[in-house]
Amino acid sequence: MLLCLKYKRVLITLLETCNELGITLGTAYNLVNAKRFPIPYRKQGRKIFVDVRDLGEYFDEQRKVAREIFNN
Repeated sequence: MLLCLKYKRVLITLLETCNELGITLGTAYNLVNAKRFPIPYRKQGRKIFVDVRDLGEYFDEQRKVAREIFNN
């Protein structure tokens, strides 16, 4: 939800997604090409977009995993 408010739209570019994830654009393209990018994406022509709701879910899942590891 906070990402929707930050970007004021539902779809964000791969570059914006990289900025949120803290990875380089090159790394993201490598993951996309290897079909290992951890977040669903869509291509529109040559551009790649990510739904901010999917990105938010990814962050929530990562937080859950981190909490489980920390509590054990």
